[in-house]
Amino acid sequence: MYAKSPLISIICPCYNSGESLERMILSVLAQDYTDYELIVVDGKSSDCTTLGILEKYAKKIICISEKDDGIYDAMNKGVELARGKWFYFIGADDYFYDSAVLNRIFGKGNNINEGVGLIVGKALFGDKVRSYRLSSKMFLENTLLHQAVFYSRKIFMDGFRYNKEFRVSSDYDLNFYCYKQGFVPLYLNVMVCRFSLEGISSQVHFQSYKEEMAVRKKYIRRKWLCPFFALYSYSRYVIRKIVMLIK
Repeated sequence: MYAKSPLISIICPCYNSGESLERMILSVLAQDYTDYELIVVDGKSSDCTTLGILEKYAKKIICISEKDDGIYDAMNKGVELARGKWFYFIGADDYFYDSAVLNRIFGKGNNINEGVGLIVGKALFGDKVRSYRLSSKMFLENTLLHQAVFYSRKIFMDGFRYNKEFRVSSDYDLNFYCYKQGFVPLYLNVMVCRFSLEGISSQVHFQSYKEEMAVRKKYIRRKWLCPFFALYSYSRYVIRKIVMLIK
């Protein structure tokens, strides 16, 4: 078990994020657990609001601002900078549930076994509380919400990096990798974040389902099953589209 409070690396990719970025930053700075670092990886934003916010908090965060190849490239850059024992990835539109999130998980007396690879909490998804599990259902779809999970540093030291070719599904790739590699999850009844429904990954685009099929294909040994899983993905896409039209 950890003898002292572990350092948490909070990594946020952003680009022209505006005022939502400040809300996220403030939700981190408000944490009553202080052993953390906030790494903001900006894709060379051009709007004055984002630039002003980054300048305003420059002394309290670690920030790099340069052109990148998308969200997952930015996350990889954050991983390279991170010094923490645990990594947490958050979107600029998302924010911590309250000021006690990190303390509830990593505070004094909350010793976490060295064998744990992921700490999985809950998230407020719109107005609904959602729980998550790392399970065999990963073969069907992503069963973990990125913003509800703290990932052990050892996952990335073992060589995982986000695939920059994916636009929205490299977090599914990460979670599937964790499942296949046998990383042990710890489930906590802790609300971690308020997830924004405005983000890219929450939108219904066929691209996300195509990427889902590509990720799944990497981990399925019996390739002849892939067309059946692809049909499942396509069916989910059609159903979600119909539901969105009805609404």
